[in-house]
Amino acid sequence: MDPANDFWALRRRVGPAVWLLAFFAAYTPAGWTGDTPAYIAQGNIISDGELADRLQISIGTLASWRRRLRKAHLLDWLVRPGVGRVYIISALNKVLPKEQVAIQEVSQSVQTALRSAEGNAGFVN
Repeated sequence: MDPANDFWALRRRVGPAVWLLAFFAAYTPAGWTGDTPAYIAQGNIISDGELADRLQISIGTLASWRRRLRKAHLLDWLVRPGVGRVYIISALNKVLPKEQVAIQEVSQSVQTALRSAEGNAGFVN
């Protein structure tokens, strides 16, 4: 299959869930390049309510976006029933090799913006 068609197919599958992916990319370890999977927020448990509040979306929208990213092999998680999830972002460069530079630039831009907006506060206290 043509790589360009693969990208457009992936884009259709991910859709608006790209915002969740960008948000998570901002909370990857410093220096993460996308070559390996990484825990989001240092592997801390994140509740659906907290995440939905941060993104200013409903929990239903969060669940939909999360499923889209999992189906696209961009995100996975471990569940702690009644508490929340530990999220793992995929090795994006293996899924999107041609977009490697763009992913890194977006991740760095989002990290910078969020850190300045939150005064370098952590995602999970």
